[in-house]
Amino acid sequence: MPWPPRRALGRPWPSAAAAPRAPEQARPALERSGLTAWPAQDLPRTVESTVAGQRITGYPALVPEEAAAGGAPTVAVRILSSAAEQHAAQRRGTIALLQRGLPSPERYVLEHLNNQEKLVFAQNPHGSVTELITDCTVAAIDKLVPPDPPFTRAEYDRVLEHVRAELIDTVFQVTAVVEQVLSGAARVQRTLKRSASLAAVNSLNDVKAQLEHLVHPGFVAATGWAQLQHLPRYVRAMEVRLEKLGGHLQRDTANLLLVQKLEDDYDAALTRLPPAAPVPEQLRRVGWLIEELRVSLFAQELGTAQTVSEKRVRRALREALDAARA
Repeated sequence: MPWPPRRALGRPWPSAAAAPRAPEQARPALERSGLTAWPAQDLPRTVESTVAGQRITGYPALVPEEAAAGGAPTVAVRILSSAAEQHAAQRRGTIALLQRGLPSPERYVLEHLNNQEKLVFAQNPHGSVTELITDCTVAAIDKLVPPDPPFTRAEYDRVLEHVRAELIDTVFQVTAVVEQVLSGAARVQRTLKRSASLAAVNSLNDVKAQLEHLVHPGFVAATGWAQLQHLPRYVRAMEVRLEKLGGHLQRDTANLLLVQKLEDDYDAALTRLPPAAPVPEQLRRVGWLIEELRVSLFAQELGTAQTVSEKRVRRALREALDAARA
């Protein structure tokens, strides 16, 4: 059975072009692109327009734009169609502005990595250590920006000063976690290369696909700080699973089929979303809940971040779909 794409995990943040916007007639001249700093005037929290005799409410937000190769990010002002989309976009836009406006810590961090981190980071999916540190820096900013993003210049300035003061130390917190992830990933890859059991090929392919799904170029920022802390345990669970595989192949296969059925259903829910549209946070959490279920099934001794079962995953998926339709 092929590995489901599960776009919500490790999916890059949607850009301004992909943001779900209000109807064309409801978008006033407030929208603009290419901002490199906080707007001269704070955005209103809502804007009202009349479309075909119906009153439409739009929700202005700062939305990150695709950066040119090697370039700093910019943001756009877009009128979105709900308060939830506005909140998520505003936080991403704030992170992009902070990334652009703050001095880069990359050179300092590169010079002060410990020997283990230097050794591990030399082999990374990003292609260069510099790109990996940039990825870690975005995750560090994500950690420092509060859950409720700033909507005024005064609020943004307070966040800016907080991030400026804490950024370098926080990047090192992120690199410490990433070192654990990449070290574990390297061990898993070595084990997979040594494994040649035809009877276990489906399980081995599943582990390989899971690893590629979680650890890839840009995975640090795409995962986000809150979930990044769990990645070392997910990778360790792969190691434990491989260690057990020879004597528990029948049980592993049964658990694999259970997990893949859940992932098929989850992926079916994701495919109902418009292409490139952001995945609702409640639905995205279901994907991480499936990762916790994998730990529970294949490496129970490692423990899970929350109580998890097939029944709980299915209930969470139903609730997420109901919320998305509301």
